[in-house]
Amino acid sequence: MVRAVTSKDSYNDCRISVENLEVIVNRSRIILINKYTVGRGLHLILGPNGAGKTTFLKILSGIMPPGSGSVSVCGDKPRQVRDMIGYLPALPEVDPLATVENVIEAGLYDSSIEDESEAINEAIRLVGISQLVGRRFNTLSSGEQRLVCIARVLARRPRILLLDELFNFLDISNKERIFRIVREYTVRNNAITLVTTHEIYYAGLFDTVTVLRKGDIIFHGRPENLGEKILHSAYGIGIISLRVKGKTLFLPRHLVE
Repeated sequence: MVRAVTSKDSYNDCRISVENLEVIVNRSRIILINKYTVGRGLHLILGPNGAGKTTFLKILSGIMPPGSGSVSVCGDKPRQVRDMIGYLPALPEVDPLATVENVIEAGLYDSSIEDESEAINEAIRLVGISQLVGRRFNTLSSGEQRLVCIARVLARRPRILLLDELFNFLDISNKERIFRIVREYTVRNNAITLVTTHEIYYAGLFDTVTVLRKGDIIFHGRPENLGEKILHSAYGIGIISLRVKGKTLFLPRHLVE
């Protein structure tokens, strides 16, 4: 069981707040967010390729400057609370010759972890990759590599989880298992977790859903209020919604017609 740590006494009131954010790259506007605020819980960000999801998470993680506008994480700028943030890139840069333990240990850079060995072992147990210990990263399958990178993020014991394309390369069993692990971690640690994915059928399992289209937020709210027309507007294809055990499930229309 990995429990989060924090360097801030005021974390109970922590929120991610963005106002009038504009990012321009090569004279093209990548993202424009007038207002975005979330607190503790599990939050999904949807949108087609190029919508600005990855750019948004990079800004929230402090990796990328915000350009114009205001970005606040627990009342501070992202770079000032890096020890509280765990960021999972869609395609992490990893030394292919490093061992599994070395990869996870590298993720503890600039963290507040005191006992790194304990944190690494806890994350390995939590993600269930003990059978991979001692192997070099380049000998793993793409799915196994993804699990190691997820363990690397959780080893930081973050209060803020920013998970870009969380389910990349994972088979259906590992997708379910990792989602459950992330959800339980979020609840147990009162964390703020933002996930991007193209798996739209997960939308009904989150506390909030945000839909980006060409850098703009076209929806932000509870998943039960997310309509088919909004997803059609974002993705350009027909979407249908189904109610399954009290949850809303979204599917491309062509799959059921």
